[in-house]
Amino acid sequence: MISSRKARIHAMLFVALSFGGVAKAEQFYVGFSYLANYAEIDVQHINQQRVEENLEPVSIRSHGAARPVMTFGYQVLPQVGLQVSYAHDIRFSNDPNCFLICGLDPDLSYEMNVKQVDLSARFEQPFGRGRWYGFAIAGASLIEERLYSEQFADAQQTLIISSTEKQKESTWHAGIGIEWRFSKLVGLQLSHQYTDFHDLRLSALTWKARF
Repeated sequence: MISSRKARIHAMLFVALSFGGVAKAEQFYVGFSYLANYAEIDVQHINQQRVEENLEPVSIRSHGAARPVMTFGYQVLPQVGLQVSYAHDIRFSNDPNCFLICGLDPDLSYEMNVKQVDLSARFEQPFGRGRWYGFAIAGASLIEERLYSEQFADAQQTLIISSTEKQKESTWHAGIGIEWRFSKLVGLQLSHQYTDFHDLRLSALTWKARF
């Protein structure tokens, strides 16, 4: 699997349009996002060897469909909150370079699930009719990778998914971001994260509902 190599995630970019508010004196909140991800595996060490062998450089990219993300949070102080979020299903199966570099069977698909626990600090700054917020996040991540096969069992195209291999790894992440809240119920977020896992760059466009 890809995680058998020593590697790093460099960046994760989120843009979120958030709706809703918080309950119980602004202490507890629940968020729901739809995340359209773009991911790229940095394979410079592979390409150095390919150049020496007079081969063309390659890269691994995935343009995933929108995926749901759930967030549960507790506002410890007005500027400090603790939240747990879960993002599911980032795939690389639609890039043939993944099979070329990783030595995977073309009938297999690759999936990565990300679970994060963030400690976030927020700083408010009123601006016009809305408000600007600056915030920083840091925390731990649990990332699960899975290789699986998809095949059609009969003429009716019954899909069978058989799991073949799983691997979990914990790591840390940190990032900064800004949010412009049009009102107490609607806002727009932009954040940038660094995660110490894989030669992987992730970016995402997220529509977020916060109640």
